[in-house]
Amino acid sequence: MTQLSGVVLGLSAGWLWSAVSFCTASYSEESTRGRFLAVQYGGTCLGSIIGNGITLGIVLSGSGDQGSGGVPVADSASITTLASLSPILAANLMVNPNKIVRSDGSIAIFRNAKTTTIKRELLDIVGTFKDSRILLLLPAWFASDFASSRPP
Repeated sequence: MTQLSGVVLGLSAGWLWSAVSFCTASYSEESTRGRFLAVQYGGTCLGSIIGNGITLGIVLSGSGDQGSGGVPVADSASITTLASLSPILAANLMVNPNKIVRSDGSIAIFRNAKTTTIKRELLDIVGTFKDSRILLLLPAWFASDFASSRPP
């Protein structure tokens, strides 16, 4: 079951981050894009802080399973329920992309998915890694990914 949940998480996380990046890049103006990215990244970090704070509080209070130091099933169920409701909340708060008018009066332009191909997208990704500035960022990306995945 653990392997299945890892596969589901891996696939859905990729879709989630792609959608978040798309919304951040297309909904914002050039002058506010950094602010959009900061809010999105801050929200991601805040979610991790809150989740780890809940777990820390449970462990320190001693209400977890004493044998394994785990979280009680009732707490896990409530956290899972809250996490499951977040897409519903997000779907109701999202603005229809066709109705987006930026503060400067421009309309957010969305490229039709039918006008691109997988080959074109892969070539664009390869082209991105030909940029020396992106290559200079690779060590920082690896360091941050390995730091966030290491066990406590």
